[in-house]
Amino acid sequence: MFAYRECNRIEFSECTLERNIIVVSGRNGAGKTSLLNAAKLLFLGANSESMRRIRVGDVPLNPKQFMIGVPGRWYGVFPRDGRRDGMIARVALFWEESGAAYSAERTFTLTRQGNDYTEKLQVTRNGRTLSEEDADSRLQTLLPNEVVPFFFFDGEQIQSLADADVGRESAEIERLLGLSFLNDIDRQLDVYVKERRKAGLPETVRHRITEMEGEQKTEEARAESARRLRIALEEEIADLETAKARAEEARKKLRSGLSEEERSKMGARIENLRRQREALATQIASKLPLEAPFLTNHGLVEQAFRTLDDQLKAGTAASLANRLHADLPPGVVALLASLEPSVALHPPQSTQLTEGLGGLLTKIGVPVGSFDHPLFASVAHSLRQQLRDRFLTWRQSGQETFAAHADLLRQMRALNIQLRQAQRDLDDADVVSDEAKRRYE
Repeated sequence: MFAYRECNRIEFSECTLERNIIVVSGRNGAGKTSLLNAAKLLFLGANSESMRRIRVGDVPLNPKQFMIGVPGRWYGVFPRDGRRDGMIARVALFWEESGAAYSAERTFTLTRQGNDYTEKLQVTRNGRTLSEEDADSRLQTLLPNEVVPFFFFDGEQIQSLADADVGRESAEIERLLGLSFLNDIDRQLDVYVKERRKAGLPETVRHRITEMEGEQKTEEARAESARRLRIALEEEIADLETAKARAEEARKKLRSGLSEEERSKMGARIENLRRQREALATQIASKLPLEAPFLTNHGLVEQAFRTLDDQLKAGTAASLANRLHADLPPGVVALLASLEPSVALHPPQSTQLTEGLGGLLTKIGVPVGSFDHPLFASVAHSLRQQLRDRFLTWRQSGQETFAAHADLLRQMRALNIQLRQAQRDLDDADVVSDEAKRRYE
């Protein structure tokens, strides 16, 4: 229990009437419960039977067992490591009362190679050490032994409340808080009052009261027996409900479970679905054309076909426009020179006339080279015709080919869904023996 490293102090000086709670926190095994036990040990000492009861319902250890330890049951108060003669464990409390400063310290010292111990209580008032008898009396005045469990309550024993019988919770709380002595006093006072009342009554009346008290005790015993029977029946009903729930769960498993034969059939179905998927994948791969990108972009195919078709239709017009720009201006100049009388033009005039005719042709909508698309400037006319025919084929049959392949892909998706669902059903199902399945059916 005293396994703390160095000195540990808890200061209460910062507490006020409004802020009077100090929280001591820590992980499991950090020593929170040991702190409570150390405080109780200061007030009670190792000779207290309640102090030496390790667990609820256990037989108390003797003082030596409590201090030194019992293998497999209790480690003892002193640390296990490094025990030696003269090792000291101590717990102390300092307080002020009526203007006087008090200190109480209980010291335990190991002796006989760690197999025994000595205990000493020392109480001081304003630095003056009190006698052993006065020291114990001063602690009793500060906090009587009977109420120590009330102020130093071990929360780990709260489980005993849950384990208590129905109707016994209040008695268990009183036991945990060390308040049972109050009930003892109350019972003794009740007996004393009854005896005093009986003393002044006639003999016949006292005899009748005794008989009625006996009948009352008999009825109370019957009531207690009935209460215990009720508790036993409730526990039996709870056990039956639990057994019923387990049986129902087993029944559900039998109802929804797969027999070995059904499991084999489902495994065969899963394998068949896998083969179908592989065959369909092979079919899709074999029928997938190289021009799949064009088949899946019908809008681009339509646009390309229109462009090529327009280029081919405009081929004749483009050739005529080029010839007009090339032959018409020189022809007009030659025609003027052949007139009677002839019209002779100077070279600058001929150049101006040629440019003017070219501009006039452009103005009336016959520009030179206007029908050639930049992409097809270097493409021969025959190749343009082949491209147009290819895009025409994709345009006419692309939708049907795309729909056929889309249908195959939908079949593949459906097969994948069926395969995953069948595998999930097989994984989630409980497998029961054929005999158990037939017995359920």
